[in-house]
Amino acid sequence: MKIVCVILAVAILGCARTRRENENDVSYEMRERKTISRSTGAPQAPAFLGKGVMVPTPRALETLPRFGAETAIPAVLPAFIGSAIRDSDGHAPQTADKLVLLALLKARRFADLDRCFDDYQTAFELDPRNEQWPSDALDAFRTGDAGIGMLVRNWVADSPKPWAALAARGVHRHALAWNLRGGGWADTVSDAVFAEFHRHEMEAAEDLRKAISRRPRFVAAHRALIQILRGSPVARQVLDQALRACPECLGPRAAYLDALSPKWGGSYLQMEAFVSESIASNANPRLKLLRGDILTERAAQAMNANKPGEAMAYQNEALAVGEDAGFLYKRAVIANSLGQPAAALIDLDRAFELHPQSVSLADFRAQVRANLGQVELAVQDFDLAHRLDPARSRPERYAQLADALVRRSNEALVTGGTERAEALRALADNLKAAAAPPGAAAPYAPLTPTAEVFTDPGTAFRARLASLPDDYAAYRRIGIPLLNARRSQELEELWSAWIQRHPDDARGYWERHSAYSQRREIERRDEDLQKACALGHAQACSTQELNASLKARRTGAP
Repeated sequence: MKIVCVILAVAILGCARTRRENENDVSYEMRERKTISRSTGAPQAPAFLGKGVMVPTPRALETLPRFGAETAIPAVLPAFIGSAIRDSDGHAPQTADKLVLLALLKARRFADLDRCFDDYQTAFELDPRNEQWPSDALDAFRTGDAGIGMLVRNWVADSPKPWAALAARGVHRHALAWNLRGGGWADTVSDAVFAEFHRHEMEAAEDLRKAISRRPRFVAAHRALIQILRGSPVARQVLDQALRACPECLGPRAAYLDALSPKWGGSYLQMEAFVSESIASNANPRLKLLRGDILTERAAQAMNANKPGEAMAYQNEALAVGEDAGFLYKRAVIANSLGQPAAALIDLDRAFELHPQSVSLADFRAQVRANLGQVELAVQDFDLAHRLDPARSRPERYAQLADALVRRSNEALVTGGTERAEALRALADNLKAAAAPPGAAAPYAPLTPTAEVFTDPGTAFRARLASLPDDYAAYRRIGIPLLNARRSQELEELWSAWIQRHPDDARGYWERHSAYSQRREIERRDEDLQKACALGHAQACSTQELNASLKARRTGAP
C-alpha cells in the first residue's frame, strides 16, 4: 500500500510539471430532455422500455430571463438533454443534464442527486452504450468554484450511500487543483502553489478510489482517476479495473490514451500500440475514435509549432475516422485561427448537437459569435458557460458585450422598438453586474425571496445575522457597503457569522480578511488568506504570494 501511495504522489507531481491541456468534453444544451424515473416520494425503479431504453418525457427550450439565472428543476427526474436517436455505431447524443444536477445541488436536494446518479449508472450497467450518462453527470461538478465545493462537501456528509457524492468531490478537487496551479510551465508556478496542487490531487484521487470501492462498476470515476494518474503504472491498473467492469467502454481508454501522448512524456508509438490493442480486444465500433484522438493530438502539436495548415490536415483526417464533437471543436479552433470564423461556427454548431453542455465549447462559440457581431447569441453562450462553471467566467468579455447591447438598445429606441430596447438594456445591466470585480458596488440580483438589497445596515444589522438565509449573495449585499464605509468591526462580525455556519467555505475567509486588512491586523489577515487558499480560493492564493513578495522587497530578503 505504501508503494502505491508513493507511485501516486510521483505521478501527480509529474503531471503538475507539464503544460495543461483542455480536457473538457464538448457539449451544449439542445431541445429535448427526457426522463427515466421520478425522484420525489418513495424510491422507484428506473422506468425502462426494454434494455436501456427510457420512457420519453420531452421538455421545452428554456428562455434566457437574465444572465446567470438558475435552471428550473423539472418535476420528473433524472433529466436528460439531447437527441435520443442513435447513429450507426449505436451512439446517441442524449445524456445527463448538468444544469439540472447543479440546480439540485444548490437547492440541497441531495437525496434527489443520489437517485439521479443511481438511475444514470443503472442505465449504463444495463446497456454500455449509455456510458456517457454517468460520465457527463459527474463532469457537472468538474469546477473549481468554491460555492459548488462547499455544497458538494455537504452532499457527502448528508448522503447515506455517498459513492456519487465522493466522486463529485473528487472531480471538484481535481478541477480546483488545476485552477490553483494554472496552465503554464512548471517554472512559472511557486513551490507553495505546487504543494497545494499536490494536496488537492491526492485528496481527489482518494475520493475517487472510495467511490469506486462503493460502486465498482462506476466507470466514470475510473476515467476521472486515470486523468489524475497520468504517467503512473497505477493508471494502467485502474484502466484494467475499468475494462473488467465494462469491456466495451471508450471513456477510460480515451483518458489512458491521452496519458500516453507526448505532452505527458509518452510517444505516438505508444499511443498507436494501445489503440491497436484496444480495437483488437473488443468489437465496439466507437473504439475507432481512438485513432482520431491520435490525429487530434498531432494537430495540436502542429498548432503549437505554428503550422495551422498541417494541423487542419490532421484534424480532417480525424473527422474522416468518425464524427466526434471533440474533433469538430478542435477543427473549429484551427479554422478560426486561419481567419475562417464562419466555417468554425458551422463545426461548433454541429458539435453542440452531438454532445450537449460543455464549458469550453460554449465559451469558444461565444467568442466566435461575438467577433462575428452576433452579440445576443454570444451572450447566450457565455451565459451557459457561466452557469456550468462560474469559476471560468470572463468579466472583460461580459463588459464588452454589455457595451454592445447598450448601443443596440439605443438603436432600437431610434427605430421605435421601445420594448426591445428595454430588454436589451436590462440584459446589459445584468452583464455589467456579472462583470463587476469582487467588492464592487454592483447591482446584484437577489437569489432568494428574503435576500433584499440592504444598502445601509445601520445599528440593527447584528439582529439580522441569525435570520439571514444561507445565501452568499445576501451576505455580500450587506458586506459591500460595510467594506466601502470602512466599518471593519461589523464586517468581521458579518463574515464570522457566515464562517460559523459554513466553516469549509473559502469565500467567508476571503471576505473577512478585508476587515483585518482595513485594521492592519496583518497576522489575522494572513491566517484568513491561508485558510481560504487551502480551501481552494485562487484569488486568496494569488494575494498571499503578492503579500509575501512585497514583504520580501521591504525587508530585502531574496
